[in-house]
Amino acid sequence: MDTLELRRLRLQRQGLTVLDGVDLTVAAGERLALLGPSGAGKSTLLRVVAGLEPPSSGAVLLGGVDVTSASPGERDVVFVAEDAPLLDHLDVERNLGFPLRVRRRPAEEVADRTRAEGRAFGITHLFRRRPRQLAAGEHSTVTLARSLVRRGRVLLLDEPFSRLDVHRRDELAHELVAVQQGYGVTTVIATHDQRTAGVVADRVAVLDGGRLRQVDRLQALFDRPADTFVARFVGEPPMNLLPGVLGERVDPGASRVAVVPSRPGWRPSGTLLVGVRPTALAPWRATDACQLAGTVRTAAFVGAAVEVRLDTPAGEVVAVLATPGPRVGDSLTLGAPARAVHLFDAVTGRALRHGV
Repeated sequence: MDTLELRRLRLQRQGLTVLDGVDLTVAAGERLALLGPSGAGKSTLLRVVAGLEPPSSGAVLLGGVDVTSASPGERDVVFVAEDAPLLDHLDVERNLGFPLRVRRRPAEEVADRTRAEGRAFGITHLFRRRPRQLAAGEHSTVTLARSLVRRGRVLLLDEPFSRLDVHRRDELAHELVAVQQGYGVTTVIATHDQRTAGVVADRVAVLDGGRLRQVDRLQALFDRPADTFVARFVGEPPMNLLPGVLGERVDPGASRVAVVPSRPGWRPSGTLLVGVRPTALAPWRATDACQLAGTVRTAAFVGAAVEVRLDTPAGEVVAVLATPGPRVGDSLTLGAPARAVHLFDAVTGRALRHGV
């Protein structure tokens, strides 16, 4: 097990900044998810760690040793790209063992590890098939199993579950966690899917525009987002963000949400955005810190709840309410307790307070 350290990594391509001063430490044996939208720099960051692309500046350290100038082979990391191919002329069993055979490992070791990963991922029944005979999900499973046959110092996975349906994605993610815990290999997984990140990762690093926004447990990102990007990106449906003001009483008809703090004496400078999770909203109570009144525009049944979109003077509000919920066209007044209200600087997007 090796610690992975990234120090002020920058990468520019044709005058564009792709990675912007990334500082990150992944503990030995940790599973870290790089979470962000398409174009955030997740895949590029993995390629820099793997030695496939040199940074413009900064350093990559493995086990405390600077490997920034080392070749991919010298780093001894395993990198699996999103579209990683299998070898068409080999069956699944020989594909699994290929990384060991090219390193001239003993035949007995190759056979033992191949069978072990086949059992761990439930693919021994596929051993005699060729890649062209595999379904997309089976192909992804074999590719992931092959990455763990060779015990590299660090495992880098780029969107390993993107070809899978939700059910199989969850199954394979849990299988990966079980195998990784057995080997203890330091693992970094790039994904745009926070559900996947929640299953596989000890911590999550949110990346946007080549910059790290926040690194923490997924629950902490949800409860205490560092800025409005994290607040909107983590959580489904996204957090409501509305123009706001601190006041002494709620005012549901105003164009800015009036927030009545439970802890008086704090007055921020500048303009505010008020953030409330859709799941934190409920029919208004007199003890609530804010009030949102409007007309229901849409109402959709989502399992044991109803997701409504409400037109209010401050803007559109999304709420997840217990069934039976309101109907389209109904007037509705919602509120949130002080502990569920987040305040952000409207200019910088920086979080000012979680709970008022």
